[in-house]
Amino acid sequence: MRQPNFRIWNQQGTSFKHVYFYSDWFEIAKPEAKGDETAQMFNRQAVFGKKFQAQLGEMTVILIGCGGRGRILAEMLGRLGVQKWILIDSDRLETVNLNRMQGATPEMVEQQMYKVEYVKQQIYPTGSWVRAIPSAIEQKKADNEIAASDLIVVATARSPFATSSARISLQIHETSGKLGNVTRHQK
Repeated sequence: MRQPNFRIWNQQGTSFKHVYFYSDWFEIAKPEAKGDETAQMFNRQAVFGKKFQAQLGEMTVILIGCGGRGRILAEMLGRLGVQKWILIDSDRLETVNLNRMQGATPEMVEQQMYKVEYVKQQIYPTGSWVRAIPSAIEQKKADNEIAASDLIVVATARSPFATSSARISLQIHETSGKLGNVTRHQK
């Protein structure tokens, strides 16, 4: 298999850092035998192999933005096997969120529930550890967690917030010597 060549460019477009992918995550494996409920749950993902599945379970994921997009990403990554989470969002549920936030209720809006608390309840519960931080990333309450994380997912729809979140998380990750972010920027 050919090694992909990806780069992350600085904002001026004058320099870049290489992004490296590790092919040893994947292995050919046989389906898990009946018995262990967690292993059974991920049995159809046997193509990834035991090693990769175990790494997903050990990976710490930072999710910045717990609205409609963030909730879906949390659910899907949780169903793949991610079990260690740090959720960051300062917003509370509002009526305008109810159509995008499956399971959210008008009562949750009335209670002014933070979106991080709502998503915490939605993450697939098998053995998951979740820390919810109802704060903006700019307040630096999660800098240590971001530096220690394995994957940062920026899932906010607000373009300036997405850009600043990505920049802040990249700066923190650069100083920690790790880089492996998934971000989406809107134009």
